[in-house]
Amino acid sequence: MPAGCAVRAMVVYTAPEHNSQVVTRCLNHSRPEIEQGVFEAEHLIRSESSLATYHNDIETQRHSIVVPFENPPGK
Repeated sequence: MPAGCAVRAMVVYTAPEHNSQVVTRCLNHSRPEIEQGVFEAEHLIRSESSLATYHNDIETQRHSIVVPFENPPGK
């Protein structure tokens, strides 16, 4: 892979009647982080990578995460 490649992940509903709705974490799991002001509190997809960036689309309000592509460790 070329340097600078990244992977973007976004969760969407597959049912046509729901695919315009934003997928978020349930309130029970996100509330503690929301109260602490954690930006990515409502994001369903999380990453352990310190290079991950969390995004909210201004128009659609959809959540996504971008993580730099890294080759898996060799055996």
